[in-house]
Amino acid sequence: MTARFLLCMLLASACGLVGSLASAQVVDGTFEAGTPYLAWTVQTSTNFGTPICDTTACGIGGGTAGPAGGVNWCWFGGVAAAENASCGQSAVIPVGTVALEFEAFWGVVASPFSTTMVVSIDGTSIGTLTEPTVADNVNTLRSIPVPSAFADGNTHALLFTYTQTATVTTNLSIDNIAYVTARNVPTISVAGSGTPNETGPANGTYTITTTGAFAADVSVGFSMSGSADTTAGNDYNITGTGVSYTGPNGTASIVATQTSVAVTLAVVDDSAPESTETAVLTLAASVNFQYVLAASPNDAASLDILDNDGGGGASVTIQTTTLPDAVELVAYSTGITATETGTTGPYTWSLTGAPGWLSISGTTLSATLSGTPPAASAGTINFTIVVTATSLETDSQAVSLTILPAGTLNISTTSLPNGTTGTAYAGTVVATGGTGPYSWAVTSGNLPTGLSLNGSTSTTLGFSGSPSATGTFNFTLTVTDSLAANDPQALTIVITSGGGGGGGGGGGGGGGGCATESGSTAPWLALLSAIAIAGFAVRRRRA
Repeated sequence: MTARFLLCMLLASACGLVGSLASAQVVDGTFEAGTPYLAWTVQTSTNFGTPICDTTACGIGGGTAGPAGGVNWCWFGGVAAAENASCGQSAVIPVGTVALEFEAFWGVVASPFSTTMVVSIDGTSIGTLTEPTVADNVNTLRSIPVPSAFADGNTHALLFTYTQTATVTTNLSIDNIAYVTARNVPTISVAGSGTPNETGPANGTYTITTTGAFAADVSVGFSMSGSADTTAGNDYNITGTGVSYTGPNGTASIVATQTSVAVTLAVVDDSAPESTETAVLTLAASVNFQYVLAASPNDAASLDILDNDGGGGASVTIQTTTLPDAVELVAYSTGITATETGTTGPYTWSLTGAPGWLSISGTTLSATLSGTPPAASAGTINFTIVVTATSLETDSQAVSLTILPAGTLNISTTSLPNGTTGTAYAGTVVATGGTGPYSWAVTSGNLPTGLSLNGSTSTTLGFSGSPSATGTFNFTLTVTDSLAANDPQALTIVITSGGGGGGGGGGGGGGGGCATESGSTAPWLALLSAIAIAGFAVRRRRA
């Protein structure tokens, strides 16, 4: 018989064995989610009348599940039997609420560690706490995101539901519950450092950092990916104090009062000729809501492992290092190119740390980065472009993309087709946003010889004329709208020879055949006309 059961036998009315606690007993500003501290109208328990306690009736939870503050809290468990319990209330969730925060304390845990606590609003689960394998030694803050649909200023039913199926004793306390407009748990990020190399070998380091210290040790989950083999002991091992890794997943423990933990990428010096390989550590969301992940790309870090076994010098290298700007709600597309030496295609392109609306496609050394930035996405995003050859050579390139507010004047054309001499050029340049009419001008460099702008006053510009000289022509084109907003764009047109002409033309050498050279058309037409007139005269005379 547990201490809690004996306590409840002596204080039956306080623990609810002869009825629920009166509302007045839980009017405590350190426990209520609502204002002005509404009563917890839902109080159920398989083995006890209610999970809600006060320090007079329940002491401090047998010493292993006491309140975080004040005198009222919710104590779940405390008996070596299957237990289902809940406490809940209806309260207004203010507009702007982003999370439900509370302090939780797993004071006693036991194998098979299967106990859960589901937190729900209006019957919809917003998060589940799972029993850890190591008991807490202090109350720790938890922060569960609240879906925006519930943050509407209306009353909603909040419910904590505890389920223990094993006949073992566990203790869990919940206290200091509040809806918040800014999350108060620390934010976790990761950064890579060092130059991992099979020579030595030399290791790399991932440093996981938190914006604030935890009250108790916190386990941070992560996963490994990239072109290097994630199996422990093949291309690398993952080590460090408080670090556990089985591949591809692992955990790192941040000790209470500390704000970082080092994870070592311990390189394995094998004998296989390989290209440079990548090892990417990506942080996992908190299982029990004790921290928030930093925004991309700071939730992942990539390290390159250099090979020392030859490999024939095969490599692939991304050449694109900068990206043209995008505009909210306007379809975006730009080319990405790479070069290679000794590799085998096709090639696989991917993005790391990019938002969901952005994608990359292609199977050659050229790929297309595309997507439509959503509303309210203006700003700068950072992510990594990765290309991998079929022969496993890989390269990554960190890039930044600036997203302009909707309606911003912007030239969306980033490349122009090649042209040929003697043929009218058909390329066009398109702009979006701004207020018409528009003017276009070449503000640096030169157009191909023979070409000029067509004088467009719209968002689409064409070219007049035919190129008369070959070469690569680099220039900057600037569009200006009626409000004096402008946007420049660097462009290139390559002009190649149009072919034909000269002594090598269609009819063969020696001037035979029917090919003509420039300037000789008139004599041939005169001769043909004379023959035709003579023939007509002969026919008339015979008639």
